[in-house]
Amino acid sequence: MRRYNIQVNGNPYSFDVVEDSQDSFLVTLEDGTVLDVVLESGEDLAPVVTEAAAAPAAAAPRPRATAAPRVSAPPRAAAASSVSTAGSGAPGKSFPAPMPGTVLSVSVSAGDTVSRGQTLLVLEAMKMKNELKAPRDGTVTSVRVSAGDQVKTGDPLLDF
Repeated sequence: MRRYNIQVNGNPYSFDVVEDSQDSFLVTLEDGTVLDVVLESGEDLAPVVTEAAAAPAAAAPRPRATAAPRVSAPPRAAAASSVSTAGSGAPGKSFPAPMPGTVLSVSVSAGDTVSRGQTLLVLEAMKMKNELKAPRDGTVTSVRVSAGDQVKTGDPLLDF
Protein backbone atom coordinates (compact mmCIF):
# COMPACT_ATOMS: atom_id res chain seq x y z
CA MET A 1 0.00 0.00 0.00
CA ARG A 2 1.20 3.52 -0.79
CA ARG A 3 -0.09 6.81 0.57
CA TYR A 4 -0.17 9.78 -1.79
CA ASN A 5 -0.44 13.42 -0.71
CA ILE A 6 -1.35 15.75 -3.57
CA GLN A 7 -2.61 19.27 -4.17
CA VAL A 8 -5.40 20.02 -6.64
CA ASN A 9 -6.09 23.70 -7.28
CA GLY A 10 -4.32 24.54 -4.01
CA ASN A 11 -6.36 22.04 -1.94
CA PRO A 12 -4.47 19.19 -0.21
CA TYR A 13 -5.72 15.60 -0.57
CA SER A 14 -4.43 12.27 0.76
CA PHE A 15 -5.31 8.77 -0.45
CA ASP A 16 -4.08 5.18 -0.10
CA VAL A 17 -3.52 2.87 -3.08
CA VAL A 18 -3.32 -0.94 -3.03
CA GLU A 19 -2.39 -2.70 -6.28
CA ASP A 20 -4.73 -5.67 -6.86
CA SER A 21 -3.05 -6.57 -10.16
CA GLN A 22 -0.91 -4.91 -12.81
CA ASP A 23 -3.80 -2.72 -13.99
CA SER A 24 -6.29 -2.82 -11.09
CA PHE A 25 -6.05 -0.68 -7.96
CA LEU A 26 -8.05 -0.11 -4.79
CA VAL A 27 -7.98 3.58 -3.80
CA THR A 28 -9.17 4.64 -0.35
CA LEU A 29 -9.93 8.36 0.00
CA GLU A 30 -9.63 10.38 3.23
CA ASP A 31 -13.37 10.14 3.90
CA GLY A 32 -13.28 6.32 3.68
CA THR A 33 -14.72 6.16 0.15
CA VAL A 34 -13.24 3.18 -1.68
CA LEU A 35 -12.73 3.34 -5.44
CA ASP A 36 -12.00 0.36 -7.68
CA VAL A 37 -9.69 1.84 -10.33
CA VAL A 38 -8.92 -0.07 -13.54
CA LEU A 39 -6.27 1.25 -15.92
CA GLU A 40 -7.71 0.58 -19.38
CA SER A 41 -4.71 1.81 -21.36
CA GLY A 42 -1.47 3.66 -20.89
CA GLU A 43 1.30 4.84 -23.09
CA ASP A 44 4.50 6.82 -22.76
CA LEU A 45 3.87 10.15 -24.43
CA ALA A 46 7.40 11.45 -24.04
CA PRO A 47 10.75 9.71 -24.45
CA VAL A 48 12.83 8.90 -21.38
CA VAL A 49 15.10 11.88 -20.70
CA THR A 50 18.71 11.27 -19.72
CA GLU A 51 20.77 13.82 -17.80
CA ALA A 52 22.64 14.79 -20.99
CA ALA A 53 19.36 15.54 -22.78
CA ALA A 54 17.57 17.08 -19.79
CA ALA A 55 18.37 20.73 -20.60
CA PRO A 56 16.81 20.80 -24.13
CA ALA A 57 13.86 18.64 -23.02
CA ALA A 58 13.05 20.98 -20.13
CA ALA A 59 12.22 23.79 -22.58
CA ALA A 60 9.77 21.62 -24.55
CA PRO A 61 6.08 21.74 -23.56
CA ARG A 62 4.85 18.79 -21.51
CA PRO A 63 2.41 16.53 -23.37
CA ARG A 64 -0.98 15.96 -21.76
CA ALA A 65 -2.18 12.46 -20.96
CA THR A 66 -4.87 11.27 -23.34
CA ALA A 67 -6.04 8.14 -21.55
CA ALA A 68 -7.63 8.40 -18.11
CA PRO A 69 -8.23 5.44 -15.81
CA ARG A 70 -11.81 4.24 -15.43
CA VAL A 71 -13.01 4.73 -11.87
CA SER A 72 -16.08 3.09 -10.41
CA ALA A 73 -17.14 3.76 -6.84
CA PRO A 74 -19.05 1.08 -4.95
CA PRO A 75 -22.32 2.14 -3.33
CA ARG A 76 -21.87 3.85 0.04
CA ALA A 77 -23.69 1.06 1.89
CA ALA A 78 -21.40 -1.59 0.40
CA ALA A 79 -18.26 0.35 1.35
CA ALA A 80 -19.38 0.47 4.99
CA SER A 81 -20.70 -3.08 5.09
CA SER A 82 -19.28 -5.61 7.52
CA VAL A 83 -18.56 -7.95 4.60
CA SER A 84 -16.24 -5.46 2.93
CA THR A 85 -12.65 -6.59 2.52
CA ALA A 86 -9.45 -5.07 3.83
CA GLY A 87 -7.19 -5.47 0.82
CA SER A 88 -9.51 -5.17 -2.11
CA GLY A 89 -12.83 -4.00 -3.47
CA ALA A 90 -14.43 -7.45 -3.53
CA PRO A 91 -14.32 -10.68 -1.51
CA GLY A 92 -11.74 -13.23 -2.58
CA LYS A 93 -9.05 -10.69 -3.47
CA SER A 94 -5.54 -10.77 -2.11
CA PHE A 95 -3.56 -8.16 -0.19
CA PRO A 96 -0.31 -7.76 -2.19
CA ALA A 97 3.19 -7.02 -0.94
CA PRO A 98 3.89 -3.33 -1.57
CA MET A 99 7.65 -4.00 -1.77
CA PRO A 100 10.11 -6.90 -1.79
CA GLY A 101 11.28 -8.10 1.60
CA THR A 102 11.20 -10.69 4.35
CA VAL A 103 8.11 -11.40 6.43
CA LEU A 104 9.12 -10.92 10.08
CA SER A 105 5.77 -11.69 11.69
CA VAL A 106 2.12 -12.28 10.84
CA SER A 107 -0.40 -10.82 13.29
CA VAL A 108 -3.59 -12.36 11.88
CA SER A 109 -4.86 -15.76 10.84
CA ALA A 110 -7.65 -17.11 8.64
CA GLY A 111 -11.07 -16.20 9.99
CA ASP A 112 -9.88 -13.11 11.87
CA THR A 113 -11.94 -9.95 11.53
CA VAL A 114 -9.71 -6.90 11.10
CA SER A 115 -10.30 -3.18 11.46
CA ARG A 116 -8.91 -0.41 9.31
CA GLY A 117 -5.40 0.47 10.52
CA GLN A 118 -4.87 -2.86 12.30
CA THR A 119 -1.41 -4.35 11.72
CA LEU A 120 -1.65 -7.44 9.50
CA LEU A 121 2.02 -8.32 9.30
CA VAL A 122 5.52 -6.87 9.54
CA LEU A 123 7.69 -6.86 6.42
CA GLU A 124 11.41 -6.09 6.55
CA ALA A 125 12.71 -4.26 3.50
CA MET A 126 16.14 -2.65 3.26
CA LYS A 127 16.71 -3.18 7.01
CA MET A 128 13.48 -1.29 7.82
CA LYS A 129 10.52 -2.86 9.61
CA ASN A 130 7.28 -1.97 7.80
CA GLU A 131 3.97 -2.63 9.52
CA LEU A 132 1.43 -3.45 6.81
CA LYS A 133 -1.99 -2.34 7.98
CA ALA A 134 -5.52 -3.09 6.85
CA PRO A 135 -6.80 -0.23 4.68
CA ARG A 136 -10.39 -0.94 5.86
CA ASP A 137 -12.50 -3.37 7.89
CA GLY A 138 -12.80 -6.96 6.66
CA THR A 139 -12.26 -10.67 7.31
CA VAL A 140 -9.10 -12.64 6.54
CA THR A 141 -9.96 -15.80 4.59
CA SER A 142 -6.40 -17.14 4.28
CA VAL A 143 -2.81 -16.24 5.11
CA ARG A 144 -0.37 -17.07 2.32
CA VAL A 145 2.92 -16.27 4.08
CA SER A 146 4.65 -16.98 7.35
CA ALA A 147 7.59 -15.51 9.25
CA GLY A 148 10.83 -15.89 7.32
CA ASP A 149 9.24 -15.97 3.85
CA GLN A 150 10.81 -13.85 1.11
CA VAL A 151 8.28 -11.92 -1.01
CA LYS A 152 8.45 -9.80 -4.15
CA THR A 153 6.40 -6.70 -4.93
CA GLY A 154 2.86 -7.79 -5.77
CA ASP A 155 3.10 -11.25 -4.20
CA PRO A 156 -0.18 -12.07 -2.41
CA LEU A 157 0.26 -12.00 1.37
CA LEU A 158 -3.31 -12.48 2.62
CA ASP A 159 -6.74 -13.12 1.15
CA PHE A 160 -9.90 -11.33 2.24
